[in-house]
Amino acid sequence: MADTRPPAGAPGGCCTDDPTLRGVEDLLADVLGDLAATVPVAVAPSEDPAGVLGLVLAEDVRATAPLPGFDNAAMDGYAVDHRDVADATPDAPVTLPVVGAVAAGSGGAPPRVARGRAVRIMTGARMPPGATAVVPWESTDRGSARVEVHHGVHEGRHVRRTGEDVACGDLVVAAGTTLRARHLGVLAALDVRTVRVHPAPRVAVVATGSELQPAGEPLRPDGIRDSGATLVGASVVEAGGVVMATRTVPDDPAALEQALAEVAPLADLVVTTGGVSEGDHDVVRLTLAGRGSMWFGRIAMQPGKPQGFGRLEAGGPLLCCLPGNPVASFTSFHVLVRPALARLRGASVAWPTSSAVLATDLDSPADRLQLVRATLEHGDDLPRVTPGGTASHMVGALARSDVLVVVPVGVTRLSAGATVTVLRIDPEPL
Repeated sequence: MADTRPPAGAPGGCCTDDPTLRGVEDLLADVLGDLAATVPVAVAPSEDPAGVLGLVLAEDVRATAPLPGFDNAAMDGYAVDHRDVADATPDAPVTLPVVGAVAAGSGGAPPRVARGRAVRIMTGARMPPGATAVVPWESTDRGSARVEVHHGVHEGRHVRRTGEDVACGDLVVAAGTTLRARHLGVLAALDVRTVRVHPAPRVAVVATGSELQPAGEPLRPDGIRDSGATLVGASVVEAGGVVMATRTVPDDPAALEQALAEVAPLADLVVTTGGVSEGDHDVVRLTLAGRGSMWFGRIAMQPGKPQGFGRLEAGGPLLCCLPGNPVASFTSFHVLVRPALARLRGASVAWPTSSAVLATDLDSPADRLQLVRATLEHGDDLPRVTPGGTASHMVGALARSDVLVVVPVGVTRLSAGATVTVLRIDPEPL
């Protein structure tokens, strides 16, 4: 059974005195409960590392060989029996004949080290039989036929033992891990040819609004540039999804129906912007309400009160219908769509939150969770956070923001100096 609980650390907001407002956690639980991770596929990390980075591992990877695969030298120097040089000092060095040399990858069996003998050895070279330690160059006179050892070494010194990093059968990378360069490195070292991962979720973005105009087109007196589709599409990519299609349609039911019919077969998730409120031209709500499992209503959140979600038909993609104002759609994306994409990716849906100190007073409506765009300033202790306003159309102010300050339902005022929770809106770098 799917885990329908909201992510740990998610912004709260289920408690409100207004019965017409749905709690944020309640809606989020329904959104997540209607999703499962994408079906795993096999990929070859060494053949396409760029294409594998950021995908989530679907199955544990265990080592089928040890790392290192053989005892080898950790430093350039001389392989010896440590007992022969135990008492060596600069004032009383020990001199040993050098009976051979071995380099990393030289092939063949290295010469044996008998008592009272030494073999020159390079970093990474296989330890000769009989050798129990490596004396580094710096502790010798670097002799060729004979070597003078000035400092003794104990058993195992400067030797990388078989399996000391990874033993055969060890769990190397666990299912649910987002693959990064460090994971691909160990997979390559173990010659893991293929792994099973959850493919990146396929997403379609449909922006609605007769006022929206594309870039380059002469702007009408009442027109605005379509920034919402770009904002949401880029947010999808930052959250680990792939944008398969983007459409911008007027407030026309037929145009919306056609756009959805075109993009639905391409997507695991469709995100629409605009048209979800209760006005005469809110085309998304007017066209889709009552169909399939679609729900439209208001949630206890600012910005982003009007929302919709559901499926038009069984087996079709989930629709997340966000408000049209860019800041409202962006905030809604991080509260509802970003966790949905994490669920589809097979990743943890825990919220990327942290604490900060509020730089100025902040007021909030009592019956809503408020998410206030803000700027962080890092210091010696907790970072300071300065709110940047609440208006849902100010994309310039949004561009200057790093986080969203989370003001819970029921909190009407936070004073400067208060410790607050902030939701990070930029992704962790891969």
